[in-house]
Amino acid sequence: MDINQIEKRIADIEEILGIDDLITTKSIPSQIESLQSKLRDDCKANLLMSIPVKKLEQLNKIATETAGPYGSLVDKVESIKFAENLINERAERIKTFSEALEPCLDTELFGKVAETYGDFQTLISERTMINRRITEKVLELQKKIDLKTSSKA
Repeated sequence: MDINQIEKRIADIEEILGIDDLITTKSIPSQIESLQSKLRDDCKANLLMSIPVKKLEQLNKIATETAGPYGSLVDKVESIKFAENLINERAERIKTFSEALEPCLDTELFGKVAETYGDFQTLISERTMINRRITEKVLELQKKIDLKTSSKA
């Protein structure tokens, strides 16, 4: 390879990596500002850019720590699996409870209860009226019987 090809490859790599030519030197703050705007605009990393650096460092430390107050990665995975099993079990219990409760809270059934109660009240009033008529007829018959027995005597 000749020098021109090597320089072209280096220039291509620098362009891919976003490294400026050595001729155009920018100050560090302007480079940081340029990088931040590139992350915000091109990569849509607004949320990431709004997190303070110290918090990101702490998160990185927790994530990469193999042992310590947060345990090893295996311990973390096991605790997540255990918590997942608990969550699934509780979700199943809630589902069972809601399925058992559903018939009790069925509005259609409540409507039928109200309708049946209304029909029951109607039957009670009709029965009362029928009892009154029967009583009246019995009294009329009793009077007729009394009249016939008194006229024969």
